[in-house]
This record gives sequence, structure tokens and C-alpha cells, in this order.
Amino acid sequence: LTPRRSATYVRDVARAIDFAHRRGVLHRDLKPANVLIDEHDDVVITDFGLAKLEGHESGLTATGAALGTPSYMSPEQARGGSQEQGPATDIYSLGAILFALLTGRPPFQCDSVVQTLIQVLHKPAPRLREIDPALSIDLDTIVAKCLSKSPHKRYASAGELADELDRYLAGFPIQARPQPLYVRAWHWCQSIPVVAALSGYRVADPTPQHRAAQWGLLSAAAILPLLLVMTLWGRWWWVDSHLPGSITIAGGQVGGAYHELAQQLSERLVQATGVPSHPFETVGSDQNAALVVSKRAAFGLVQATSMRSRQMAILAPLYYESLHILVRRNWPGDDIGQLVGHRLWIGPPQSGTRQAAQLLLAAMQLRENQFELSDLDLATAIGSPDLDAAILVIRPGNPLVEQWLRQGDMRLLEIPNADDIALKEPSLRTFRLQSSLYPSQSDQPPIMSLGTAVFLVARTDAPTRLVEACLETLYDARWSSPLDIMPPQRPAQWPGMRWHPAAEAYFDARLGP
Repeated sequence: LTPRRSATYVRDVARAIDFAHRRGVLHRDLKPANVLIDEHDDVVITDFGLAKLEGHESGLTATGAALGTPSYMSPEQARGGSQEQGPATDIYSLGAILFALLTGRPPFQCDSVVQTLIQVLHKPAPRLREIDPALSIDLDTIVAKCLSKSPHKRYASAGELADELDRYLAGFPIQARPQPLYVRAWHWCQSIPVVAALSGYRVADPTPQHRAAQWGLLSAAAILPLLLVMTLWGRWWWVDSHLPGSITIAGGQVGGAYHELAQQLSERLVQATGVPSHPFETVGSDQNAALVVSKRAAFGLVQATSMRSRQMAILAPLYYESLHILVRRNWPGDDIGQLVGHRLWIGPPQSGTRQAAQLLLAAMQLRENQFELSDLDLATAIGSPDLDAAILVIRPGNPLVEQWLRQGDMRLLEIPNADDIALKEPSLRTFRLQSSLYPSQSDQPPIMSLGTAVFLVARTDAPTRLVEACLETLYDARWSSPLDIMPPQRPAQWPGMRWHPAAEAYFDARLGP
């Protein structure tokens, strides 16, 4: 039939069925053969042999048998679930009738009743426009809504369906919306046997297209791991063998030894590689370690006492720093424990000085909260009359120590049990401070203290090419003024420390067997 005539007939059937539904009667066997057209072109619905009153079960329907005509039967009827059947059951059949009037065939029709029921239960209804592309999108949308597998997705009542067909016949926009493309695509994919098996969906009769798609998926599943491995290996090779677009080095405070060395290394990296490089101003060692681990800096100057993350590896040892314990010259005691309750400076948070001082206090069974800690910055703390003592971790002979000794009228305090502390804490080593390094202490014998190494570090996954470029820059003999750092040393000389594999290979090749 023509689209308008088909829509008119089904609209009238829907009005009549809505009348029955409002009186509690479900037809349950709507099909074209049960709709008669009289001489006035009016519809008459017949054959209420399978009808029932809502909320009442007869012996016929209580058996759980599938009742109705398979090609026009709703999924809930095909399951034999009488309690699931309601007005939506007849609305499904109305959609199937409209489908048949427009295409000349019902939505599902197989050689056997069983095959038809399986398709009703498990196969998405075909779209009108798949059979006849000339049919309107509005009719396609209306029929698709009626033939939804889920009853609550169909029209709420037969009267609502009749109103929707009235809007179509009058040329007004319908209220139903077409299924989104991604939903239709997913429904199509669910009919691929392997996808159906994985998602718990049953496939009634996969088409040749679905079987071809399954073959493609299985082939892709076999090839995909190989492609993934090749892609990851290629990416790793590219990253590992190429330099980044820029290089950042976590140094220290401007004017300090860390920042000065980071600045020198940055300038040489630019000349050696052509890659932009610059130092990163920081508080100190602990912050440098955090910047390297978080990938905000490629390299960092970090004390051994701050080497706590397993994501960090040593590239090269640079120099030693020593713990300097300074107390007032007129202080009568020789033990830092006697300073409990007094004002002490141990450096700002996230600095190497603070970290090393905390280790020292812990090794001496002292706690920070036993002292009145000063929050002064280094420049202000030097010579401050408010301080009773300070712990400064700095390179031996640094002028800042002598400046502090003179301006603060202080002296250096020995760590008598330094050997025991070094045995307990591997990041610290015994260190003898030569008094000749500090003019104001030149008349004193050497002072037993502790030292910690400063390393150039990177992440353990830093690219090999980047590590090699950095080490070549550190130890290249072409520079007219060499950096003031240790000579190259084998990683074996630093047992227990984590080294970058590229650095180990570099030193093995440079220093020989």
C-alpha cells in the first residue's frame, strides 16, 4: 500500500486498540489478517480469541506458552511471559503491521516457527529504509520505536502512536527521534558472533556481512599484539635515541653552588648539542629530586641523602658536601644535644641541608620539635644574633662558612660519634674538616664530621642519547676550563646506589676493564 494509506489504516487500528486498552482488554494477536476493511474504508478489528483482561490470568495464558502469530509477536510474547505482556505488546504488533503494509513482508519471517521466534527474541528489527530507501525517515522512526525489543522504549499507549501518525499525515514534525548512529552501529556489531559471545548477546542468524566482520576482527586480534609491540618498540627506540626539544636542569638558589654548576652545564649542553637548555631555580636538593621524578626537569643536582625514589638514577658523582655544625664561640658545651630548647637553623624545607640535618638529629636520637627551629633564609641567618646554632651542609672551604663563623662569632662543633652514624646511614660518610680551610679556625685541629655526595641524577627511564650527551659534556676535554667536579668514577665505587644503565655503560667504555 502507499505510505499515506498504510499510515491511515494503522492509525485507525491504534485508535480502536487504545479504546480496548482503556477498558483493560489486550488483543495479543494483532496482524493484517485480523484487520478487516468495510465498504466505507473503515477498519474493523476481529478475532479476540487470545485477548485477556489486564491483571487476570486464564488457564490458556497461565501455561507460559508463546501465544500469537510469530511474525507479528512481541519478544515478551515469544518468551511466553504472560506477566510481562501489556499495552506495549499490542503496540509492537501495530508496528509490525505498518512494516508489512509498507514493505510487503513482516519484520521477521523464516522457514519455521522456531526460527522466526528466535529472530523475534534476539535479532534487531530491520529498518524500513534498508528495504525501501524511498520511504520517509519519519515512518522509519515510528516503526523502529514500535519494534523496540524493550517494552518501555515503545510508545506509552496506542493513542500516543495514533497521535504520532496523525502528525505524520498532517505534515507536522513527529516527536520520536531516530536512534543515534552509534546505537545503530552497536546493535549491528552485536550480531557479529564473536562480539555477541563476549557481550552475552544471542545471535539468531548472522548475515554474510557479520561473518565477514567476525573474520576481520579475529584477524585483527591476531595481528594487533604484534603491531602494538612494534609500535611501542619503535616509539621507545625513537625516544631513547633522540634528544628532547629542550633540557632543564634543577639547580638551586641563584648565586649558590648548585645553581652555578647547573648554569655551566646548561651552557655547555647548548654548545655541544644545539638543544636549548637552562637551569631551574629551586630551594635545594629535595626539590630537585621531586622535579626530576615528576619529569619537570631532565637532570638535577641531588645529595645522596635525598636519593629516596626508585625512579631516580645517578649519572655522575660531582663533589662532596660536609655537615658543618656551628655554635656560639662562648657556648660551654661540645655536644649538640645540649642545645635542646635553643634556637637552631637547619635550612629551609626541601633543601639538602634540611634533609641531612634531619638524618643527623635522628641518628643522635634527637627530634626537630626539641629545638626552636628558625625559618630565616640563608642570607639572613648568617650572623643573626637570634640564633644559638646552625647546621649547614655545604662544600668544604665554601666562603659562606667562614663568613658565618666571623659574623656570628661562632665555632665549628665536632661530631664525636661520626663513625657510628655513617655505619647506620649509608648516604653519610665520615669526613675530616681541615681547619686550614677556615682562617678563623686555623689554630684548631681537624674536626671530625660527616659528608654526603652530590650527584647529577635523572629518571631511570631517561633516554640513552640524553644521558650520553650530558656525560660527554661533563667530561669532554675540549673545554678550556674544566668543571670543578670529581674525575670520572666507576659505579662500583658507590655500592648500593642506583645508576642509570647508560651511565654505567659510559664509564665502562671510558675507564676500560
